[in-house]
Amino acid sequence: MKPSAVAVALCLACQAILSAAEVDSGVAERLRQLESKLSQVQTLQVDFVQEKQMAILAQKLVLKGRITLQQPDKVAWRVRSPIRYGMVIQGASLRQWSEDTQSVQQFSLAGNPVFAAAVKQIQSWFSGNYLVLARDFNVAILAESPLVIGFTPRSGSPAREVIQRIVMRFGEDERFLKRLEVVETGGDAMGITFFNPVFNPALTREEWDPRHE
Repeated sequence: MKPSAVAVALCLACQAILSAAEVDSGVAERLRQLESKLSQVQTLQVDFVQEKQMAILAQKLVLKGRITLQQPDKVAWRVRSPIRYGMVIQGASLRQWSEDTQSVQQFSLAGNPVFAAAVKQIQSWFSGNYLVLARDFNVAILAESPLVIGFTPRSGSPAREVIQRIVMRFGEDERFLKRLEVVETGGDAMGITFFNPVFNPALTREEWDPRHE
């Protein structure tokens, strides 16, 4: 069983987020401070608008929806417009639903290592574990207030074949990611803006049903 086209698009958007470790000590300390603030948020609900500009198309693809997160390993990604689609990750299990099929599909991330890595990075956006990028990316603090972090692939990094740069912009209190921007080497660009955050809400069981509105 394979993820839907929307889920695959998410995977491709997340391919840049890889693994661990060399970074300037000052930048590393700033990232640790950020992770400390983000770790105070155990549950989160936030709306999003995702824009994908493809080099071969004049118009952007725009998706609107909502993300629900519960640390350490639960994420619900719901697209409400222009289609209705739900993807729920719980541990190593992923379930998805779409208005086209009107059915819930389930598969194990253990059997889909590439997709599992991409899903892990959706969680990382909000947990603040950005030091894992340092092996494959140069990390720079582009602005302090509000915080903006830039990532450019290192020479020889596999990411350099796909990604030109990544920019992460944070809310003023640095408790959530406000905007993610990815520019690909082929000229495509993706931006996701997150807004209306609700910090540490009590979540019901229905939140983890991909059919839930």
